[in-house]
Amino acid sequence: MNKYTLWDLVNDAAESERSASKVLDYTPERRLERTFREVRDEVLPIAARMRQEFGRRRHIAIIGSTSYEWLLAFFAIAASDHVSVPMDKRYKAEQLMELLHDSDTEIIIYDRRAEAAVSEVRAKTGEKYRYLALDETAAGDPLLTEFTADPTGFTPDPEEESLASLFMTSATTGKTKMVMLSHRNLASLAAYYGVTNEGGFSMKDTYLLSLPLTHTYGTVTMLACFVCGMQLALNHNPAKMLDDFRLYQATFLITIPMVQEFLMKKMEMLRAKGMPPEKVKELVFGAPVRGISCGGAEVKQEVGLKYSDYGFVSWAGYGLTELASIVSINYDLRKHPYSVGKVLGLLEAKIEDGELLLKGPSVMMGYYKNEEETKAVLRDGWLYTGDLAEIDKDGYLFMTGRKKNLIILSNGENISPEHIEELILSDGTIEEAVVYGADDRLCAAVRMQNKTDGPEQANAVIRAVNAKLPEYSKITRVTVWTEEFPKNALGKIIRSEIKPA
Repeated sequence: MNKYTLWDLVNDAAESERSASKVLDYTPERRLERTFREVRDEVLPIAARMRQEFGRRRHIAIIGSTSYEWLLAFFAIAASDHVSVPMDKRYKAEQLMELLHDSDTEIIIYDRRAEAAVSEVRAKTGEKYRYLALDETAAGDPLLTEFTADPTGFTPDPEEESLASLFMTSATTGKTKMVMLSHRNLASLAAYYGVTNEGGFSMKDTYLLSLPLTHTYGTVTMLACFVCGMQLALNHNPAKMLDDFRLYQATFLITIPMVQEFLMKKMEMLRAKGMPPEKVKELVFGAPVRGISCGGAEVKQEVGLKYSDYGFVSWAGYGLTELASIVSINYDLRKHPYSVGKVLGLLEAKIEDGELLLKGPSVMMGYYKNEEETKAVLRDGWLYTGDLAEIDKDGYLFMTGRKKNLIILSNGENISPEHIEELILSDGTIEEAVVYGADDRLCAAVRMQNKTDGPEQANAVIRAVNAKLPEYSKITRVTVWTEEFPKNALGKIIRSEIKPA
C-alpha cells in the first residue's frame, strides 16, 4: 500500500531492504554516517519530546546549512505533527523577522551559520520565540539532539492532508509567498520520483545533495533517496561541492544551473587541450560520477547536451514550488530537444489559452494567509501555473514563456521575452540577457562575456537577432551592464530589478 506522509517514508525505509543505506555527513570536524534505520530511531525521541512540550500544529522554523541535524529536525517536526518552515540561512535579521511573523512561527531551530541574524531577532523580540540549536552556539540554547524524551507509547500520526511545511517561493518579483505543502503533496511526489526511477538510480549510488533544503527540489530529492535506497551525501557549502564530490565518491549530483554551467566550462577547457572525455571527468570530479540534475532555474539545453557527450546521465525538467517541485523530466535530451519532458504520471495536464494547468496529489494546499493569490491560481483542483506551454502529440512538454512576463505593446502585440532572450544568448558573446518593455518599446539589457566588449558589439548581436524576428518583436534599445544581473538565492534573474537606462 502506498504511504503518503513524511513519517511513513522514513519509517518504511527503516523497515525495508533500504534500512542499511546511509546518510553521510562529512566535515573537517566529523565523519558522520547513519543508516536509514538509525535516522528513524534518532528522530523518534526528538519527535516524542516535541509532542510532549509543543503539542501539535506549531510552526517551527529551521534556519541553517544542510546537515544531518537539519534532517533530524525536519523529520521530527513531521512525525510530531508540527509544521516545518525552512528558511534561508542568509536572510538578514530584518527579513527574517518579517518572515517569522508572517509564517506564525513560534519555535526557531538554527545553527551557527544563522546565529548572527537569529541573535539580532532575539535581541529585538525578547522571549517571543522558543530556541533550539542544531550545533553548539554562543547562546547556549538546548541542542536538538539532546531535546529528547522516551518514545515508548508515542506513535507518530500525522494525517496525509495536514499541513507539513511552508516553503518560500523564489520571489523573482521581489515578493515572497509561502507555499503550503501537505504530507501528501511532498510524500506522494517523492514516492513517485523514487519508485519510477527513470534516472537509473540504484542502492549502489551516492547522491550529493548540493541544492539547499530550503528548496523543494532539494527536499524532494532527499526524500526520494529514502524511497529508492540511494546513499545521501550532504554538502554544507556549495563552494566546497567538488571537494565533497571527491570526498564522498558520489555518482549523482544535484545543483543549480549556474554551477552546472561553471563545471562544464572547466571540462571544456580541459577538452580543448586534447584530453579524452573520461579523463576530463576524472580530473574535474575526482569521483565515479554518472549523472547530474539541476533545480531552481531553467537549464540551458546546449549545456545538458554537452554533459551527455561526456557520458553523463543528464536531464532537464520543469518544476514549481506550488507542486512540491518536479512537474516533468526529460531523460533523453537528444531525442526530444528543447522539451522539459513528459509530465509525471501522477499529474494531469492541459493547456488553456496557452497556459499550462496541472492537477494531482502534489498540487499545493494554497498560499499561507493569502486567500486572494490562492484563488487566482487554484480553481476546481487545477493549478494555473502562469507558464505558457505546448504539449506535442507524443506528450512532451515545451515551455514557451511566462504569462506574467508577457510584454504587451500598444499595438496589441503580446510578446514572450524568453524566446528572444534565447536568440540573444545563442550568439555566444552575451553572458546574460533580459528583454523588457519600456515606453511602449521592446528593450534588452545584456552583459557581455568579454568585459572589454561594449555597446558596439552588443548592438551587432541585437541587429543579427532582429533579422530573425518579425517587425513587431524587434528590439529597439540595448543597455550594456558591466555587473552581474541581480539574482535570487537560486540563481534566477530578478526581472523586476532590471530597470531601463
